[in-house]
Amino acid sequence: MNKRGQIFLAGALILVIVLMGSGIVYNSARAVKGDLRVSELAKEIKYEGLRVIDFGESNEKTFEEKTDDLKAMLGEYAASNPDLTIFAWFYSPLEDEESNLFYEAGVEGTRPSSLDAEIESNRKYVKITWKDADRNIYYELDLNRDAFNFNVLIERDGKNERTVAAE
Repeated sequence: MNKRGQIFLAGALILVIVLMGSGIVYNSARAVKGDLRVSELAKEIKYEGLRVIDFGESNEKTFEEKTDDLKAMLGEYAASNPDLTIFAWFYSPLEDEESNLFYEAGVEGTRPSSLDAEIESNRKYVKITWKDADRNIYYELDLNRDAFNFNVLIERDGKNERTVAAE
């Protein structure tokens, strides 16, 4: 085979490879990560809430004063994140009292009756179930009655998806 035939054959081979390569369809899927901001914020609010409770205990504040401090803290978070719905539950074993705090669209509101906390108790633990069929939320806690408890449920709607984080 002469040189000219080899060049023609190599050119035809390259052309066939390019045509075959352009005919292949690549399928790919991307999975969008969940909204990390919501879960990180839930952790941060729980941490800060426990610090507020600890500060209240060390300064011998009443349950109402600790609840007011938690409301002020949650109000700041709600105002700076108006796209979130924040539901918090605080229990004090000393007073054997509980407080429900609810913020929507950056302001304090009345907790929807559908987001109900059912409480079953025995001697040592409290079982709390938060559920809302309309929002498709079901969250269950087993809490020690002898300890301070502060729990947060955050919901964010947007971009045709709902993100719920509980801490």
